[in-house]
Amino acid sequence: MQRTTEENIHLTIVERDFENESDINNKGVFNWSSGDYYEGSWKNGKMHGYGTYIYDYGICYQGNWVNGIKSGHGIISYNDKTYEGYWNEDKKNGKGSMTWSNGIQYQGDWVQNKTTGKGILTWSNGDKYEGDFHENMIEGKGKLTYADGNIYEGDWHQGLKHGNGKFTWTDGRVYIGEYKNDKKNGKGKHTWPNGSTYEGEFKDCIIHGNGKMTYENGDVYEGS
Repeated sequence: MQRTTEENIHLTIVERDFENESDINNKGVFNWSSGDYYEGSWKNGKMHGYGTYIYDYGICYQGNWVNGIKSGHGIISYNDKTYEGYWNEDKKNGKGSMTWSNGIQYQGDWVQNKTTGKGILTWSNGDKYEGDFHENMIEGKGKLTYADGNIYEGDWHQGLKHGNGKFTWTDGRVYIGEYKNDKKNGKGKHTWPNGSTYEGEFKDCIIHGNGKMTYENGDVYEGS
């Protein structure tokens, strides 16, 4: 009899209630001396089909098994979060959602236990990101809608605005241009609701360097 762990380690249990493991079939309950508990379907001595596994440290998995490993659809509840979705070879793979006790939720693609691909991340304060993820990080192209209605859409690197993007404020201001380390850095264009525009260089979200400022009345200033 094998005991499965969240780290995908299998330990052989010496104490058994059966003469021959291969005789364990159909549905049943097995209690390990460690405190782990499984109730569900078996095939040839392995968890196979639908079943519930409760680890001695409180984690609970309910879902499908294939030859003793999580495979197919399942729900796993940790102390501070719950995942519901698809598994392959004992790891989260495919579509799934993770909900944390603090209200944060991710819905989307998983690869080898990590958020990779397309997904939606929602924070408890109402902020929402939709776009690319790579190995548990916001990475690639995506759109962040803040709870106050402001929107950033563009490039991301390691969870920060980085590359080219567009930021739109609810009061009508718009910035289109370059970002670095989550701030306006490089060349860009800022437009105000009254029609004034600045096109040029920015540093850490401040107009800095060469640029052109066009005012509402038509006046133009160029320089640094």
